Amino acid sequence: MKVNQLDKVFFDVKRLRSIIQNLLDNAIKYNNINGKVDVTAKALDNLLSISVSDNGIGIPEQDQEKTFHKFHRAGNVATGQIVGSGLACML
Repeated sequence: MKVNQLDKVFFDVKRLRSIIQNLLDNAIKYNNINGKVDVTAKALDNLLSISVSDNGIGIPEQDQEKTFHKFHRAGNVATGQIVGSGLACML
């Protein structure tokens, strides 16, 4: 993977803020006590890659394919709780 510098990045500030906030909210909500959340950004060819990762419970394998479907809701395997609206993909 080649890492470059970008001269300019064009994006919708409101949507990008909403996406990153949603990813951070989920990374924190479904993380372990004293868990870790990492946010990285890097230039890959002519694209900007932003990543949010955590060491929480993860997404069950059977739900991973549906993760980005509108209104899909994966349950919290550890507690059985389902919190939120599942609207992340409606941006």
